[in-house]
Amino acid sequence: MFDLNVATQSCKTIAIRRFFGTKKSFDYVKARKVLFFFSMYKKILILILAVSALQASQESPYDHFHICTVANHRHRNLDKLVRTCKEHRMELKILGMGEPWSGLGTKYVHVREYLNTLEDHEIVLFVDGFDVLVVADKETIIDKFLKMNVPFVMSMELNCYPCWAYHGDYPKSSTPFKYINTGSYIGYVRHLKQWLDDMAPIHPSHCDQAQTILH
Repeated sequence: MFDLNVATQSCKTIAIRRFFGTKKSFDYVKARKVLFFFSMYKKILILILAVSALQASQESPYDHFHICTVANHRHRNLDKLVRTCKEHRMELKILGMGEPWSGLGTKYVHVREYLNTLEDHEIVLFVDGFDVLVVADKETIIDKFLKMNVPFVMSMELNCYPCWAYHGDYPKSSTPFKYINTGSYIGYVRHLKQWLDDMAPIHPSHCDQAQTILH
C-alpha cells in the first residue's frame, strides 16, 4: 500500500544525503530550501490524489455503458440500427463483421469475447442486428435497468421461436410473454460473463435460445 508520509520522508533523506552528505559544513539555507520543496511536493501530491478520488466518485453508470450487436455482413436493417443509435448519442459496437457465421450460437461466442475487453462493473446492452431499432437514449435505458435492481434482464416474447420443440420446458407464467428472446438483453459485465460461462461449451452452430433454455 502506498504510504505518502514514508515516500516523502524517503525523498527528503535521499536529497539531503545527495546534496549535503559529503560536505563537512552543513548548509542550513540549502537544507531549508530542500525541505520546503518537498513540503510543497507533498501538498501537491495530496491534491492530485484528492482530485482523482473525487473524479472516481463522480463517475456514473452512463460513463460505463456499451451497446453491441453481432453481424458478419452489412444490411439495410443493420444500417437503420446504427442510425438510430447515433440519433440517441450511442456508438454501436458491431462484433464479427466479415467473420464466418456458424449459426445463432455464434452470437454468444462473439459477445463472450467482447466482454473480456470490459470492466466487470460496466453495463452492456446486446441487441440483434437486423430487426431492432433504438428508440431511447442511454440515460433512459440505464435508469430503467437500474430501477429493476437485477444482475441482467432478457427480453421475452409470445412465441417459442425458433425452438418450438422446447415450449413445454417453460414453467407456467402470469403473462403471455413467457418465452425468452435472446435478441436483446442488458446486464452487468460480470454477471453476463458468469451466465455465458455457465452455458459452456457454447456451440456456435446451435440455436442460441435453445442453449439458454437447456441451461
